[in-house]
Amino acid sequence: VETDIDCAEGTETTLSTGLQLNWTFYKGCTRKETIARIRDLKMRAYYQKKQVEDEVRDLARTTWNSYVAAIERRQLLESTETNNEQIVAAFRQEVLAAKRPLLEVLDAERSLFNIKVQRANAQAAVAFQQYRMLATQSKLARHFGLSPFGSNLTADFENRVKANPRGDFDITATPLE
Repeated sequence: VETDIDCAEGTETTLSTGLQLNWTFYKGCTRKETIARIRDLKMRAYYQKKQVEDEVRDLARTTWNSYVAAIERRQLLESTETNNEQIVAAFRQEVLAAKRPLLEVLDAERSLFNIKVQRANAQAAVAFQQYRMLATQSKLARHFGLSPFGSNLTADFENRVKANPRGDFDITATPLE
């Protein structure tokens, strides 16, 4: 004879079972939620596309503005170079006539040399901006005669230079008169 928790004598047997049933009578509003989710994904994709378009448009504007500025700078330096050449020629004549010291002629020639270097740099900047414009329009590979698709472009400069140090690169400089 056992004593139960409630202090009653006798045996007690407890049997319990559980059963859980789930029914879905109505799967409401899932179509609206799916349509809203699809609309949200479409809007997100649209705005991402617009962002990329704006970035490309800004890149094109920046490239064009840089190209125009480089051309203007080159033209300005060309006219400045012409003026400085005339000044140097005049200073040389004045030195021969003993009206100007030689130091001023050397200073003018130094200025002329600096302007020629700047003009060469400006010409290189114009060429770079032209290539940049081609790249912006996705025409750079075609310009160099390369296929834009399906090729892995590797520079391989180190091996080419080691094999032929002066072959691939034009390092000659024209003398500045």
